[in-house]
Amino acid sequence: MDEQRRKTDVNMLQALLENPGDSGIDLILRANPKSIDFEFVQTLYLEEVVLTRESLLKAAKFFQRAIAPLESAKGNYKLPATGAAYLAFLAEVLQAVARGADSQHLYSLLRNNLDKLDQNFAQLLRHWATLVIPAAKESETRRIAALIGNLSNKIGRFPLGSKADNLEIEIAGYETVAKVFTRKDFPQEWAVMQNNLGNAYSDRPKGDKAQNIEQAIACFENALQVRTPEQYPEQWATLQNNLGNAYSERLRGDPADNLEHAIACYQNALRVRSREAFGQEWASTQNNLGRAYSRRLRGNRAENLELAVACYHNALQVYNRKVFPRRWATTQNNLANAYCELLRGNRAENLEYAVTCYQRALQVRTREAFPLQWATTQRNLGRCLSIASKAIRWKMWKWRSPAIKMLYKSIPASNFPKPGLRSKFTSVGSTVGG
Repeated sequence: MDEQRRKTDVNMLQALLENPGDSGIDLILRANPKSIDFEFVQTLYLEEVVLTRESLLKAAKFFQRAIAPLESAKGNYKLPATGAAYLAFLAEVLQAVARGADSQHLYSLLRNNLDKLDQNFAQLLRHWATLVIPAAKESETRRIAALIGNLSNKIGRFPLGSKADNLEIEIAGYETVAKVFTRKDFPQEWAVMQNNLGNAYSDRPKGDKAQNIEQAIACFENALQVRTPEQYPEQWATLQNNLGNAYSERLRGDPADNLEHAIACYQNALRVRSREAFGQEWASTQNNLGRAYSRRLRGNRAENLELAVACYHNALQVYNRKVFPRRWATTQNNLANAYCELLRGNRAENLEYAVTCYQRALQVRTREAFPLQWATTQRNLGRCLSIASKAIRWKMWKWRSPAIKMLYKSIPASNFPKPGLRSKFTSVGSTVGG
């Protein structure tokens, strides 16, 4: 957009905002309808002028009236019938990002508009970009894409509102940006977008779960084409860990193959993620690897479980209750699951240690603070007790073990499996680390 054209559009925008009611809108549409084009839309949304909330609403109303000739001109694209408040909100957040607003300011703006962080906004962002970006000049295209990418990143990290809706907005933004920052012209930016998209699809609750995981795997593998271990070892290790998580949860393909892929990815990540250099990341990958070994379908089951136990113990060298209470509790739960299934060693001692680990996890995973995790650990503990009741002479063992004796005092008798009844718990749940 040349400077003269920009000044003309800014003057038109100012005239619109200075006229009350619909008079300014009608005046501009009647006086110069040909001036309502894509470049004017860019000015409306991206010009860094001081706009009040009231003027933004007026501009958005004008935008709605002016979109018809734009759609006629393009023919192939249509914006959803979104209210003026959504359009004003889009203008606000894009201007906030363009002005370099800090996260606190932007999050305050998002917090005040939680009702608009939904599927409608995701569609608006995607379609608005589809209308504006193709008509912009190259330098302006990159600027708009960068704004959308930064906004998507912030919304993806935003802790409030609907996590599902935030992810839809994040995905819409990243997919738009990836069309501008292509692998050919901007390989590094493209790789970042692919990793971010992979994380978003991995967490996405909407849509088909199996397809979401396939999308995530494709994105991580795309990024690995650019992020090589020789040039970008740290980023490569992160991608290997993320790819391992995706293969660990994959619903399509051969389950045994998927777990082998996951294990290989985690082992790759650990080539870079040493305890000394990347303590937290090392512990996270150790926890993930332990979970994969505990579920592994190939190899010797007893050896796989011992490998899982070793990984969880490794993770607990970094994860302690004081500094990492949630991760500590997750790893304690996972370690208990492995000891509950462990085939080597003294069976009674293994089960006793499993009960101890579940009790540790429940010190953090309380019903009030983490109800879902509390229920998972309680379920796992119930299964462990059921296994113990069938595997050994229960009455003798319970009084020999101080942990079980204490457990009997703290859990109602109705919670324990009755002799002769098959346990209703058929699987052990666990939680994957980051």
